Amino acid sequence: MARWAEGALTDSVVSNQKKKARRQLSDLLADLGQAKLRRRSIIACEHLCATAEFHRASVVMMFLSLPDEIDTTVAMERAWEAGKQIVVPYAVRENGRMIPMALSNLECEMTLDGVGIRCPAQKEAVPPASIDLVVVPGLGFDGVGRRLGRGGGFYDRFLAEKLFNGISCGLALKEQVLPEVPATEQDMPVAMLVTDDGVRRFSS
Repeated sequence: MARWAEGALTDSVVSNQKKKARRQLSDLLADLGQAKLRRRSIIACEHLCATAEFHRASVVMMFLSLPDEIDTTVAMERAWEAGKQIVVPYAVRENGRMIPMALSNLECEMTLDGVGIRCPAQKEAVPPASIDLVVVPGLGFDGVGRRLGRGGGFYDRFLAEKLFNGISCGLALKEQVLPEVPATEQDMPVAMLVTDDGVRRFSS
């Protein structure tokens, strides 16, 4: 009983630490302004597209950026120019899962998924096993690949799926790299991290 209580307290402390870090990082991104966020997103995307992991990938899962999030547009355009298939996540609120959906271009008709994120209106599911590289959003990352998301756990569950055998890559600005990200056993780290300051790879 004492050990259970200790574990519950630890999870509670981690949860509070995450909430505080999310507020700080959200404020940081809001203070950047759209013009600066766009310019630095382009630099980060260029770094991503120059990696061997990106060049080798045939199917790349990316995210359709929120207004206060690093912009993936340039990376998507480079992927299509190179003949790669792009898929984006469709979040299902009822079971907390993400379904990869094919995206042919950014001008297609869009709708909202179960958590209010843009996704293609024409839904064409793509098997997780076919995905070579997943570009993962996050409010924060640290030097060993731990990630601070927005609290839904969708990417953690997706990256933990046995059917997914690809590489996970965080994409962020350099200010979003923290000394340490609070995490529990359910939080899945990324294999690499790309920012406007360069590329980091982490041991498994």
